[in-house]
Amino acid sequence: GYRTGTSLDVKTLSEAGDYAAMKEAAGRHIDEKMPDARDSTTVAQNYLYISGYNQGPIDDKGLEAITAFYDAQIQRGVKGQPRFIYSHDMPDPVHDAPQDVILHHIDQLAPVVAACRDGINAFQMCFIGAWGEWHSYSDSGDYAIDEAALVRKVLQTVPAGGFAQIRLPQYKNLIPAADPLYKRISFHDDAVFGVYHPWNKELSPGKEQYKQ
Repeated sequence: GYRTGTSLDVKTLSEAGDYAAMKEAAGRHIDEKMPDARDSTTVAQNYLYISGYNQGPIDDKGLEAITAFYDAQIQRGVKGQPRFIYSHDMPDPVHDAPQDVILHHIDQLAPVVAACRDGINAFQMCFIGAWGEWHSYSDSGDYAIDEAALVRKVLQTVPAGGFAQIRLPQYKNLIPAADPLYKRISFHDDAVFGVYHPWNKELSPGKEQYKQ
């Protein structure tokens, strides 16, 4: 399966020093995780943990760290598929963020994503759940999530002409098919088996989501 990628804590990278130091640290991480990047790897999954900011805004150093990471990755000829993540476990109420914080982070990340768009293969609908996969996340009280609002917010901040990938058709269908944003959503799912499997029951042959 497709597993080439990186897993990085943004706050930790932001503490590496100035921009040059952050870029150098990001480069070392990329070289360690993708030793063949200079030869054959062209696309990588980027798990970017922003749980260090789960109670407030991402500071300027954090935003610079993300840019430095993509700067280093672009220099290696690799395009990324970013997933911004809070959860470290299933579930993870310690690291999850409330929706108002998530929406503010999306606003903060929009210009970073736009500046790095030449180094992005596709933007994956992330932010909630383990691995940013929209499952096993805190969804009650102060941490209740309006998934439809989150879909719209992400799509409105992806650069014009860009697309977002989402894990399951049920999430794409949270917005009407007649909405122009609907056509900007494609799918990603590393658990489509082509046969029934308890891990992904709704993507079994014959199911409506599988057909979609």
